[in-house]
Amino acid sequence: MRCPKCKTRSWQNGPRRFNPKGIDTEDDNVHTIIDMYLHGKGCVAIAMSTGIALSSVIDVVKIAVSDGRHPRM
Repeated sequence: MRCPKCKTRSWQNGPRRFNPKGIDTEDDNVHTIIDMYLHGKGCVAIAMSTGIALSSVIDVVKIAVSDGRHPRM
């Protein structure tokens, strides 16, 4: 998958294993991701505006907001 903004293929953060215990709920980035998602932004828009890897954004949203379902991109 390519980044929609810069077209790079290397924007995935580490191996693509879903780890439900892998987020720190005290992290400011996690709070930012959740807040932006709940205000209507999709995962790609969040990743582009924050600079956080898309894979990390998707993992946080899956764990914290969408209960493991496929999140809004």
